[in-house]
Amino acid sequence: GEYEDYLVLRSSMSGESWHLNVDVNAEQNVENVDTRDSNASSGATILAKNSLGQNQNNQNWTFFTVIPGEQITWTGANNTLWGAIDNWDLGRAPALTDKIVIPAGCTNYPVFDTGREVGDLNIMPGAKVSLNGFNLTVTNELKVAGDLIADATETITVITDLDMTGGNFEAARSTLLLAGVDTRTVKLDNLNYYRIMIGPDVSEVDFIDGFYATELRCEVPTGTKTLTFASGKKFTLRDLYLLGSTDSPSILLRSSNPGTSWLLEVNGHRDVRGVNVSDSDARPGLTIPASYSVNNSGNYNWTFDAEVSTWNGNVNNRFHDPNNWSTGTVPGPGTRVFVDGPNPLTITGTVTILELTIGGGDDAPKVTVNADLEVRENVTLLNNGTLIWNKPGTANNLFIHDGALLTHSQNTATEVYKIDLAIGNAVEIDAGGVIDVTGMGFKGQRNFPPGPGAVGTYGGVSSTHYRADPPPWTVYGSVLAPTNLGSCAAETAHDGGGAVIIKAAKHIRHDGAIYANAYSSATYYSASGGSVWLKTGKLYGIGTIEARAQDVTTTMGGGGRISLVATNKYVDFSQFTGYVTARGSHQSPAFTNANDAGTGTIYWEAGPEEEGKGKVILKNYNKWRTGYTDFPSYTDEVANEADFVVFFVQDGAKMRLRDDFTVGNVWVSSTNELLDLNFKTLYVNAEEHDFPPDTVINYGEIVWWVRPPGTVMFFW
Repeated sequence: GEYEDYLVLRSSMSGESWHLNVDVNAEQNVENVDTRDSNASSGATILAKNSLGQNQNNQNWTFFTVIPGEQITWTGANNTLWGAIDNWDLGRAPALTDKIVIPAGCTNYPVFDTGREVGDLNIMPGAKVSLNGFNLTVTNELKVAGDLIADATETITVITDLDMTGGNFEAARSTLLLAGVDTRTVKLDNLNYYRIMIGPDVSEVDFIDGFYATELRCEVPTGTKTLTFASGKKFTLRDLYLLGSTDSPSILLRSSNPGTSWLLEVNGHRDVRGVNVSDSDARPGLTIPASYSVNNSGNYNWTFDAEVSTWNGNVNNRFHDPNNWSTGTVPGPGTRVFVDGPNPLTITGTVTILELTIGGGDDAPKVTVNADLEVRENVTLLNNGTLIWNKPGTANNLFIHDGALLTHSQNTATEVYKIDLAIGNAVEIDAGGVIDVTGMGFKGQRNFPPGPGAVGTYGGVSSTHYRADPPPWTVYGSVLAPTNLGSCAAETAHDGGGAVIIKAAKHIRHDGAIYANAYSSATYYSASGGSVWLKTGKLYGIGTIEARAQDVTTTMGGGGRISLVATNKYVDFSQFTGYVTARGSHQSPAFTNANDAGTGTIYWEAGPEEEGKGKVILKNYNKWRTGYTDFPSYTDEVANEADFVVFFVQDGAKMRLRDDFTVGNVWVSSTNELLDLNFKTLYVNAEEHDFPPDTVINYGEIVWWVRPPGTVMFFW
């Protein structure tokens, strides 16, 4: 019910009980009710806040009054459930008017099981709250001196003030919404955030500390809003959206100490219009172009009159035709290029520009790059934007936002089109952002090496049906540095996966999807997966990486090749938790049978490992009748590349030699896997060890490294 407007609960016959059985684990929220003749004795005691019924023939009910501003403290005595009464010192769950304290030293800490709205919330040092994918709304003050943990796309709404001093925030892909009205004081304590949004009714936000965020967004189409930044503090952003009025600036950016600079570093997308800004030193990052805006003095690295060259494509699709551009001139090395309209753009000659932004509106703009492209700052793909990048290119940063696509064109009989990028700084693929070259490899009935139609083989061997003679299904290409396209299947529209090669000096944050899978227009004849090779200082995120064959009913394809290399010597892959597969086909509709298709290869090289001394994973998910993964490659092999690589054969995979081969070591996980020597010699640069029984077949010879007598010094 509502205050003084009670929800009335009555028996159909006055004086006779009506029965209520509440599960002991049920979360209770009973408030402002007027109940009579209720017998709840068969279940949990019902706690009724600010309600009537104390002397009204109710059994197993407890009536109590909640005093606004009362402190309630978490004990965690029972479990992690917020709504369990035994977890709170007052023997009840929190009310909206309570001041909630989460102290240190508890056995259990709250893990949300639904969205929560609370009044005041104070997470003390040493304590923690896990949102677990659910939203949190705080109607009064939120203080975090302990841990606040998000793990998905939660929204944390703060209606009044926020103090993160001394705390830790695991942001995941969450949104911090600063809401309410009037002025908000925000202490973000130089922590990392994903998205910070300013609510529509807030008149002013005072940022007391610096912070890092993937995105800061403030939209003020009418009225005015002031954002005040602490002087001398640094505010680091990937993307900045300040969307004020184009009639008169409606977003005011100010220093807490007028005349003293606040530092702003923006390295990604900058969409700034309708602002009045002062004392902003943006020199740590990229230049911020601001349209319909006012330079109110003391600003550095802002441009208030820069003209962006916008593509209209009114004449044709050619980049080098000046009549296709809003400026009437062809963009050059100092030009920021924006493409958001429906007319396609094609680059056929060498181009150097300052920045390239595609998408962001209702149209679906498409840019095709068929020549060398150098972008000196950022390539940014926004929602609905598509970039078909067919030739080698360079950029300082590459950002792929939710709803954006990076791909290359369809190949036919030869390797012509690939994504092959050298990125000077970072690549960031947001959740919903996609690199997809599925089916963009060798086209149906065109194989690798060139030959008549067959089922696709690349990293893994395909099944036997319709193989040509001589066999074109032999594995090919590099295991450590894959660049080849995937092979086709026996008919048209059964196409191999394409190739994605990206080298980024600093990091790749991957929360989206990278697909280099096979494609078939039918339910049979799978081509092979293609290539994904990522080489970067650090790889992290939760994204998907696939270079697999397609699941079909018959005639299975082999898996592709994936290589993930971290070059920072202090970095491993512990912060990348995404799904990675280069498997072969699984037979539909049951998906329990690989029907002789072999898995491809996945190479992992962490920073602490020296170049060429990582590990190769062969896994096909324990499917019945898994096919083979052959070594060495028939063609395009890189000689001796696996000499110090450790191979792990697991989850039903089968490793087979097609010729003599040298490895750093090889491990077979269980009797469910095979190492088929195929009467060849396997040279192993490690001391001899055992294999599970009956997992090594068709013996030729295994030549192990033998420790010489005396002192041995290793310099691998």
